[in-house]
Amino acid sequence: MSKVNENLHLAELKNNFIYKSCVFNLQKIVNDVSKCEFHECTFENEQLTFVRTNELVFEKCEFYELNLFDCKNISIKNSNVKYLNIQGATDDNEINFITNTNVQKLKLSLQLNQIPQQVFSFKNLNFLDLGGNRITNIPEEIVKMQKLEILNLRNNRLSALKTKLPKNLCFLKLFGNFIQEEDLKDLDEKYKNCKIEKTTEILDLKLPKRLVFTSKNDGAIFKDFVSRFFIKRLVSYADEVYIFTLPAIYILRDVKKYYKFRYAFNNMFESIDLDQALWIGECDIGSDIPIILDYQKNKSSPSVRALVGNKWVTWAPSFSSFLNKIGPKGWFA
Repeated sequence: MSKVNENLHLAELKNNFIYKSCVFNLQKIVNDVSKCEFHECTFENEQLTFVRTNELVFEKCEFYELNLFDCKNISIKNSNVKYLNIQGATDDNEINFITNTNVQKLKLSLQLNQIPQQVFSFKNLNFLDLGGNRITNIPEEIVKMQKLEILNLRNNRLSALKTKLPKNLCFLKLFGNFIQEEDLKDLDEKYKNCKIEKTTEILDLKLPKRLVFTSKNDGAIFKDFVSRFFIKRLVSYADEVYIFTLPAIYILRDVKKYYKFRYAFNNMFESIDLDQALWIGECDIGSDIPIILDYQKNKSSPSVRALVGNKWVTWAPSFSSFLNKIGPKGWFA
């Protein structure tokens, strides 16, 4: 490895370098950098994202927001990170590459089956986002995280929540799990100072009952003659409608942030209130025609809209009327 002199202000990185006591102001997204070491460095970016990087060592470094997407062989030691976001996949459900590091906010989207033990070592953690994994239970160690205020467990595989929660927790997000309503009532009684988001609502957006029923059927696909007739009137090149299986339903703001490279939404988000819309399905599996529930006009009965071409088209004034159009009459109770 080459070595860079100390106390430099830099705007770009090079492979196979050791940086010491440098100050960086990089582009927001850094791609395909490998075999670099950073010692006692400061990253001035408000948001910094490493994508598909390999063999990076950060020791005694300072970050505001650090995002690691599909990165391999990373080491973070004795550093300060206000917000750490790690996405990709892990085979062992661990994040042992982070040691003696102060993290205040943490997001892990790694197809986890369980919460990594390393998480419980972050004593100053006040925000923990574990949404979109495959977690089935919460370890008892969670109660020791006394500074934790917000816990996001959306879109996991929890069927119960018996573990005692931290006393300072003020917001628990459970949308898209399989916990029964009766058990949730017990949680409300037990943690009266904590707002608990239910399994069939996200933020304050409650799922229509017929959507809950539909989405429990391993992903409902509508592609018979009646469905195709309705679909092709609006999208000539589509053949079917696919409604996601719970818990794979997301608020539209999350879709924009984490799926923008897959879906051609671009500035089409501008006409939608992202906090008042849920992404529930698409035309043809894997297509670029998302189907949403739009709650902007009616919180109790959202309209069904789809992104057709470059604009959002209203398909039906409610989810019930939408089902009646795409399936045989009376198909769903």
